[in-house]
Amino acid sequence: LEILNTVNGVIHMNLLQAKGVPPRLSENYAKIFEIESRVLWDPKLSYKYYIIPGIVTMVVQQLFLSAFTPNFVADPKNILEKSFIHAFMGAFTYLLCLFMLENIVGIHLNGNPLIASGLMGVYLLCLIGISMVIGSLLRNPLKVTQFCMMLSVPTMLTAGYIWPSFAVPKWTEILVKIFWPLTYILSPIRDFLIKGRFPEGFITNFMQLLAFGLGWAVLGYFLMKKQLKTQKREESEIG
Repeated sequence: LEILNTVNGVIHMNLLQAKGVPPRLSENYAKIFEIESRVLWDPKLSYKYYIIPGIVTMVVQQLFLSAFTPNFVADPKNILEKSFIHAFMGAFTYLLCLFMLENIVGIHLNGNPLIASGLMGVYLLCLIGISMVIGSLLRNPLKVTQFCMMLSVPTMLTAGYIWPSFAVPKWTEILVKIFWPLTYILSPIRDFLIKGRFPEGFITNFMQLLAFGLGWAVLGYFLMKKQLKTQKREESEIG
């Protein structure tokens, strides 16, 4: 359309100038229609549509880690119940954040917030295993909290969100996917919220996320059992 408008304008300018109209006036007369490009999902070219949904996801992740992991260190019993309670609270917090994004920040969400919150709950459950590993290795609530809060910046930078994953070495992307699952969820959930649909390859990413959660849950379970046996042995030796 822009090409046709330009060609049409040039033809009109030539005709007007041939009739003695000055070049500047002929240019103004030829521009009957002004055509401007607008980005489909970000008409104002604002970073808030791109950055803020990802920041909200990361903040909820950090809140979950800082609440669940020290709790696990203090009392590793009833881990299954605690996992679902913390994941539910995290998903509910995420839903409240989405409500504020649309009604306070002014980001229009085309995707269903309930679906996005449910997906966030699944993601938080997939963090249980690696949280158990961190807690079993550090064994100190303060150190665990400090370590979990330190994860915010590196996990965000390596998730393929701010810096695209295709621009980093392949082995780096593989390592990130092994040790942290944010890359599976960060961009897809933003695309769903802003565009109203998941990107191509989302099912593959989701299955990889579940595999990540299962693998780390098995490792975390065995480390927890080993830690409990060590504690019992130390208590018996002291007694």
